[in-house]
Amino acid sequence: MAEDCIGVIAEVLHCLKNEVSWKNGFSDLRMFQVGHLRTTDPAEIEPVVTLQNVMGSYVSREQVQRPLCVGVFGPPGSGKSFAVKEVANVIGQHFDANPFDFFEFNLTQFNGPAEIDSAIDAIRASVAKGKVPIVFWDEFDCRYDHHEFGYLRYFLPAMQDGITYVHGVPYNIGRSIFVFAGGVKASYDGMAALLNDSDPKFQQSARTLKIPDFLSRLRVVLDIDDIEIGSELLCNQADPQDLAKLRRILIKRAFIIAHQMDTHWKKAARKTSGLLLRLLLAEYKFGARSVEAVIEASSASDRLVYGLPELIAPSAARVHANWRIELERLVDLVRKQQGLREVW
Repeated sequence: MAEDCIGVIAEVLHCLKNEVSWKNGFSDLRMFQVGHLRTTDPAEIEPVVTLQNVMGSYVSREQVQRPLCVGVFGPPGSGKSFAVKEVANVIGQHFDANPFDFFEFNLTQFNGPAEIDSAIDAIRASVAKGKVPIVFWDEFDCRYDHHEFGYLRYFLPAMQDGITYVHGVPYNIGRSIFVFAGGVKASYDGMAALLNDSDPKFQQSARTLKIPDFLSRLRVVLDIDDIEIGSELLCNQADPQDLAKLRRILIKRAFIIAHQMDTHWKKAARKTSGLLLRLLLAEYKFGARSVEAVIEASSASDRLVYGLPELIAPSAARVHANWRIELERLVDLVRKQQGLREVW
């Protein structure tokens, strides 16, 4: 373990501690923000701002021919739906009343393409009420009819012409936003690479499954980074690039932890450094979703001071997280050597 890694961890822990205690821990960071979505990486926020501009322009138009189609990629729990909802919340502030309705459908729960048309019936009803439905099609790339991406072709009439079929009769869908959240590929590049496979049979299969047609109809694409800390970032060979990546991931974790504490632990006036360090360094199994689950399941609601004893027990937490106890002890040791207060 390189001491530089410990320094990065201690730096971000200090920011998180000040943020959850005094709301000023992130004030010195060069931060980019859309709603509650925050990052220190301009490359990460750029596509989010693009989505905000495109969605805002789309919603402001009364007459549209077809849904606005957005692709969002990232590992499970990386915050795909959170990013889109924050963009929608920001746009909604410019209207007297919230213009959006939200729908979520997971295609792994569908029995066949007919259920896509049934789901669109509810979307059309929302449009008829004057709303702009934002529809999350989770795991749109799941298997159907023995093929990965088997459902893609059934979205093309809606994506291209803005229509759905009921008993063979076409109906207009109206102004709506379709968000396709990937489950098979963790990035857009991973899915687009399917078009460059050198195997002629695979290329023919991609065309049959309508992968090129589907991708060409997406207007904005977001890649949401994971918050997993790889072991290569916590080793003696960590170079400056690795340390910069470690810092970026830890700060993203700190943003998530602070937001979830504000949501679930409003009465807990003080959170100990030991607690924050454990949450900051944990191995989370389902990304940001697991951070929320651990905090929500812990018992801080009626306490003013909150530390490790109140954190969910390891036997219960193991569904979502594993603690890095040895790393916590090492950080604590370095802090004590520097004359700082121990965290345990």
